[in-house]
Amino acid sequence: MQLSSVKTLEQAKEKAETLVKSKDKLGRLLCLAMHKAKKNYEFLVEPWESLQILMRMVRAWLGGRYAPPIFTVLSGIAALLYFVEPFDLIPDGIPVLGYLDDAAVIMAVMRMNLTEISRFRKWETSQGNRRIEKQS
Repeated sequence: MQLSSVKTLEQAKEKAETLVKSKDKLGRLLCLAMHKAKKNYEFLVEPWESLQILMRMVRAWLGGRYAPPIFTVLSGIAALLYFVEPFDLIPDGIPVLGYLDDAAVIMAVMRMNLTEISRFRKWETSQGNRRIEKQS
């Protein structure tokens, strides 16, 4: 997956519009994002939970289990693209500062989609409760 053209959130949104049509590429993006997040956890303590929520929501949408508005899907994918790209506004190789822009983008996308994120979290909880009920 070539991401080198993604330097800004706006460019990430444009790339997200093309990726939304490819389940394979989206699956690869999710894998790359999870790998990078685990590898760089110490730099992502603050936005960690938000990043995990975005990945779970995109994965649920990709699997047809959850249907958020397309704007939310595209902004979530754009945030993941921006996060995965190592040479964005502040390159990740710059100690400490390299992840500040990634964290800011993740948090901005979360704030822009707060209502839908809240719905998704409630949906996730209800899915967990349904699994428990089925096991009983």
